[in-house]
Amino acid sequence: EIQDCIAELPDARRDRFMSQYGLPPYDANLITGSKQLADLFESCVSSLASGDGDGIQKQAKMVSNWFLGDFSRLLNTTNIEVENSKITPQSMGEFLQLIDRGVISGPAAKAVFEEMFRTGQQPATIVAKKGLSQITNASEITSMVEKVISENHDAVADYLSGKEQAVTFLIGQAMRATRGRANPQTVRQALIDNLGEIP
Repeated sequence: EIQDCIAELPDARRDRFMSQYGLPPYDANLITGSKQLADLFESCVSSLASGDGDGIQKQAKMVSNWFLGDFSRLLNTTNIEVENSKITPQSMGEFLQLIDRGVISGPAAKAVFEEMFRTGQQPATIVAKKGLSQITNASEITSMVEKVISENHDAVADYLSGKEQAVTFLIGQAMRATRGRANPQTVRQALIDNLGEIP
């Protein structure tokens, strides 16, 4: 019983995070370096936890990536402590599901996360309010790609003369045109298909 009263020591917790959640030592070290961050991490993972060990480990790594990346950056720039942040296990779970289901793309996910951090609003509310859901409609992507091709003659000429990296520039233009809402892989394929048809 006395053992129950003693909080799990950071080293023991770090080792458990590595074995139970499959976190790399670097991630586990940083997360367990703060009891509040470790508590929030564990609450988020258990609110997501579904399926087998591999599924849980994949979700734990996603939570870890967001916590050690954008979340840490936002905490630092705003001088907010973990326990005072507006990110909750429930909102984090919903957020990761939106990414997993392809509702939001990478760039849109960053915008949604920042808004969650700032306002505490639910991710789905933010996505709807800001019109950030990913564009998956093929004809919408095709017409946008055609517009990008017609507006960037130099990059198209570079690509047609064998400069593969010109596609990266065109993808960037397309992503900017959709405010990051298109799937980059879909855009890339549509660009290559369209460029292949140019005589």
